Amino acid sequence: MEHTWKLGVSGGENDTNTLLVVHGIHPALSKEALRNQFIRFGDVVSTNVTINSRGNPMGFVQMQSVSDCAAAIAGLNGHAPLHWTVQPGAPHSERLRRRRERDEARRFEEEMRPIREAKLREFKQYEERMMMLTRELVATPDTDENHERLDELDAEVTEEPLMDSPADPSAVWPPADGQRPCSVCTAPTSGFCQRCSTPYCSSRCQSTDWDRHRHSCPGPV
Repeated sequence: MEHTWKLGVSGGENDTNTLLVVHGIHPALSKEALRNQFIRFGDVVSTNVTINSRGNPMGFVQMQSVSDCAAAIAGLNGHAPLHWTVQPGAPHSERLRRRRERDEARRFEEEMRPIREAKLREFKQYEERMMMLTRELVATPDTDENHERLDELDAEVTEEPLMDSPADPSAVWPPADGQRPCSVCTAPTSGFCQRCSTPYCSSRCQSTDWDRHRHSCPGPV
């Protein structure tokens, strides 16, 4: 639910909210045209026109005083011929808080990107080696040499999982369309064994389950 802000002092004497948000404007409306509509009701400090995250045009009008804001809302909100929705915007302190959160999220994403890419490369390399060894096992199954090579490959798997798995499977949201619970940790996944389609969420879970799974895997389906 969208928060409804109030005019006036919001977070201290220096945080008086005189920002108005305007919905329902025409996409071609200019800042100057927006100003001309509001200047009839008081002093306009600034105006801006933008597109929100849903792709809808919206305007921002900073009035000089709370009384100017109240007059503009009374004169424009829902009235013909414009039928705009005019309501108080977030106070300055709230806008700063949102900006800090966006900046922090952006920095976190930038910091995590090389780690995620490295993990994905590691997973791809391990997956390719596992698939190569699986093909060899299908061709020459159950030999001591193949068992030794598989054990060596398992020993190279990192102790850290490729991605975090929920500690409590019951807390996991229902799998999306096309996903099944992992055979080991029950996390929703679209991954599976290349030979028999048993679901696994990561190479770690597949490797952990291999001692049991290799005896029941029927081969390519």
